Amino acid sequence: MSLHADQYLLTIMPFRANIELGGQFRIEMVGDAKLCILPPDARGNPGIFVDYGRIVIRSLSNSAASLRIQTEKNSGVATLGGRSVLFVDTFAEIVPTTSEPNVPLANATAKNNAILGLLPDPAESIAWFAENENRPFTTNAQTSVLLEQGRSDRGAIRNLPNWLQPAPLSDEGKMLADVCQQVFDKTKGNCEKALEMLSQSSSVPVRAFAHRLWGDLGRFDVPLQLLARNTSEDEPVRHILGPYFREVMKRDAETVQRLADAIDTVRR
Repeated sequence: MSLHADQYLLTIMPFRANIELGGQFRIEMVGDAKLCILPPDARGNPGIFVDYGRIVIRSLSNSAASLRIQTEKNSGVATLGGRSVLFVDTFAEIVPTTSEPNVPLANATAKNNAILGLLPDPAESIAWFAENENRPFTTNAQTSVLLEQGRSDRGAIRNLPNWLQPAPLSDEGKMLADVCQQVFDKTKGNCEKALEMLSQSSSVPVRAFAHRLWGDLGRFDVPLQLLARNTSEDEPVRHILGPYFREVMKRDAETVQRLADAIDTVRR
């Protein structure tokens, strides 16, 4: 698939997608994630805008290459060698600390924030030049950077996320992939017709998957109407959609507002 500027890409659990950007980077979208391809800047550097989700970035170049990374609250340019890795996690849980590093505040609760993970190869370093800073930050140690407006908090990464490396697709995931392929082939790629068919499946995982996908595509009213029906046959699907909506509330402000608007519409 060829990519172009301003193109949006979406993935949904339990799947992950691998794309190549400008022949310079491999972008891995893990589970529920959404990003937009940015046009190259004046220097020809490619870029991505991460709306939400977990993204792994690997360089395809033997020499240092630069990638613009934007999120809802911060942006900058990362420069890394061919064996180093970056990741973005907009769902990261951060525990507020005291002035002493790594000492949490008393009774502090974790708060969701977007972070950038810098994972340099032992023989390389990674530079991150945030838009709100005067000079790039360069490190040869595994480091996390808080992607918050006006902030430059950094910390050591002690435990790497388990989703950095691909994992075998579960049996349920394989079933969902097969069913979706059959339905989209049958509807000749008509997304709305395919989702309507999947939403009426006798399989609970398929119906739940379809309703999550409706929401991710901006139609939160569809799964919300299922919740409002409160029928016994839909109870297993509602059980799955509960955690889904809690996860949606941790996404970008635009998505959260879209969900709030859909809730108001369904309640009328």
